[in-house]
Amino acid sequence: MSEPYPRQSATPDLLDGLNHPQAEAVCLPLDTHGAILAGAGTGKTRVLVHRVAWLVQQGVQPSRILAVTFTNKASKEMRERVTSLIGDEAAKALRLGTFHSIGLRILRRYGAVIGLHNAARLAPMDQDESVALLRRVMKEKQCDLTIEKPKDHYQLLQSWKDQGLTPEKVPPQNNASDELTRHLYARYESEKQRSQAVDFGDLILMPNIIFAARPDIAEKVQRGLSQVLVDEFQDTNAEQNRFIGFVTGNGGAVKTFVVGDDDQSIYGWRGAEASIMQRFIDRYQPNHLVRLEENYRGNPVVLEAANAVIANNKARIGKNLWTRRVDAHPVSLRMYGDGDDEADAVAEEIADRLEHKVPAQEIAVLYRKNMLSRGLERALVQLGVPYRVYGGLTFYQRKEIKDALAYLRLVANPHDDGAFRRAVGTPRRGVGDKKLSQLTEQCRRNGSSLWTEASLEGKGKLPTFLEDVTRLAAVYRKEGLGAVTRAAVVKTGLLDFYIETAKERGEECAENLNELVRAVDVFHHRFRTGQTAVASVAAQPGDVLSEFLTEAVLESDAGGKNTNRSDVVSLMTVHKAKGLEFGYVFVIGLEDGEFPKLSSNGRGNIEEERRLFYVALTRSKHALYLSYAANRQRFGMRDDEDALEEDGEPLFGRSRFVSEIPQHLLLDPLQVEGNVSERLPAHSAARRLAPPTCGRSDDIW
Repeated sequence: MSEPYPRQSATPDLLDGLNHPQAEAVCLPLDTHGAILAGAGTGKTRVLVHRVAWLVQQGVQPSRILAVTFTNKASKEMRERVTSLIGDEAAKALRLGTFHSIGLRILRRYGAVIGLHNAARLAPMDQDESVALLRRVMKEKQCDLTIEKPKDHYQLLQSWKDQGLTPEKVPPQNNASDELTRHLYARYESEKQRSQAVDFGDLILMPNIIFAARPDIAEKVQRGLSQVLVDEFQDTNAEQNRFIGFVTGNGGAVKTFVVGDDDQSIYGWRGAEASIMQRFIDRYQPNHLVRLEENYRGNPVVLEAANAVIANNKARIGKNLWTRRVDAHPVSLRMYGDGDDEADAVAEEIADRLEHKVPAQEIAVLYRKNMLSRGLERALVQLGVPYRVYGGLTFYQRKEIKDALAYLRLVANPHDDGAFRRAVGTPRRGVGDKKLSQLTEQCRRNGSSLWTEASLEGKGKLPTFLEDVTRLAAVYRKEGLGAVTRAAVVKTGLLDFYIETAKERGEECAENLNELVRAVDVFHHRFRTGQTAVASVAAQPGDVLSEFLTEAVLESDAGGKNTNRSDVVSLMTVHKAKGLEFGYVFVIGLEDGEFPKLSSNGRGNIEEERRLFYVALTRSKHALYLSYAANRQRFGMRDDEDALEEDGEPLFGRSRFVSEIPQHLLLDPLQVEGNVSERLPAHSAARRLAPPTCGRSDDIW
């Protein structure tokens, strides 16, 4: 048995600055399991760091403490903060890292058990390398890589690993593309084994396979540990939870201390379950459940609103956030005529905050779906407000949008070779790389365009493609910009292509293409009513298609320039916002069907969607702005024209979650009864009659 680690002095006092529940959590007895229910902004990282330092003070050897985080960033921050408390030497001895880094250590030590012959030097493939390997496997299987994207198959394959499914355990799939993934999985694993490689998903799955096959190895790991601490426990998936079970002997061999918040469990789509905290309590029977409820981030009104909303979830352990702050700011709730009215108003409010010296990095706009960034991007560009789409691409940089725009670019200019290459390739039309290379060489020799050379082809797939584009041009001449955009999205097969082949992103891609159609309609209206830029820079000034394509390029460029800046407004989905905080938070698109996200028949995971809304509310430190649109179009149809009903409540009206906020917490709440025109804020109606301002000249140049 190892010697106890020398007790450290109590300087600095580890309890200084901790509130009573935090101190209770830090000082839980060594011989007990601990479950810490840590609400948003309640100092959970501080508790974890001080718990580790307290354990060392009590004589636990640092090398016998395993602390598990989800991200490298969290792991680095935790190590730095622990080091400041216990010193560099002790901190270096800690077994601290992410699930995957710890899994890699296990594989390097015991990988030979599953046939990894040089396990000590094992270096996992990154995602690009893994996708490249899968691409080679798919080529061997003669898969059409223009339809079946290796990255999509890789992501599905990884999701199976997160569920603990090896190739032989994956059941037959109903979807043909998913069934192809199932068959590729075995061949992919065989190739990895042959080259002695592992991928990211293996770093949890393979240690679990080793532990299950060799209980003696699991017991050896357990004997080397006294305490295991897990951060963000509510986000663990089945395999990660199984991993913790193996290294702790399901709590029988090693005391386990988990910190999490079931109210912030928002990753059900990747295997996390909100009930994981309750299951830990039931299984490990901790002597102590400590609730961290004092919030150090938000104002009391926002916290009261968040508490009221999340209280409607039945499957939760339960807690109530509170704060000592007294600077209460009511929650602002606004309704607008449509999504672009909403975007314009939010952008103007942001510009006003910036004029009042609020730092741009303290402002964030959150939304449930990526497609909602489009209107905001346009409005912010017009006002000269710098922004960044956090953790994603700006609207016009997204692949499916570029593919649709390629058809419109060809309508505007058939001799646009870049658009030709993109459009002819998606969806694939049987025009291979060899044929395109031949055409390109002919272009070089003749000084012509791909369109010109392709028009000389008498047979094959190219004439059909040219006919399709020619029909799109005829639609534009006869029916206008909106009609040709719809045709480019639907008639070319682009929409069906993404729905069928983009796997997890299929729905998001379809939503983005839908938003493109709506964006075109809105632009056309602004163009007709003189609300676009005064000085045209389009290739064909006055032509609405050319003007739209130019605006799309300029918006894409404006957003792309800000990716490395810190002094910008952040646009992001609520999922991306978890763990972040901002002084001023705008949550947009709060309509039933959008947030909560519902299927066409009104079904959805309402409790997880409510947790997601709770996360959105609790990102705010000072001011919170909520908004929704009376009408949000989909392919030209307003939501109120085909609204469904569920339990007597109209879908696509105001979000049910907004209705769960007590009215006294809202600043001038707008009622949804009555005529729409009577419900619109005055400045929204005025905006319909006058062009929007472009902001100060020094904001633009």
